[in-house]
Amino acid sequence: MKYLLNNPSTLPHPYNYDSFPTIYILITTNRILKYLSLFSLFYGGLNLNHIWFVSTWKGAWKARQAMKHHESQMIWFRELYVILSRYMIINELKRLTNSSCS
Repeated sequence: MKYLLNNPSTLPHPYNYDSFPTIYILITTNRILKYLSLFSLFYGGLNLNHIWFVSTWKGAWKARQAMKHHESQMIWFRELYVILSRYMIINELKRLTNSSCS
């Protein structure tokens, strides 16, 4: 992808850089912030240039129930992930641009 974004002239003729769909990447956080759930917002701050997906409590509960359907996979550390992880409630996305691939 990095090569294509930096060299759009190498694409086949009917395609060009302008026809690419918008691509977003998930912003990852360090392990401490990852397991602080909602409290990570107060420590890490908000970047208003990014897109934020914040689940409702109902949505988070639904995701937890979906994880519970895979009983063989729900071992102790995955249970902690479901309860404490920021990614079960909050996801921060950044738009991928040509300059961010350089």
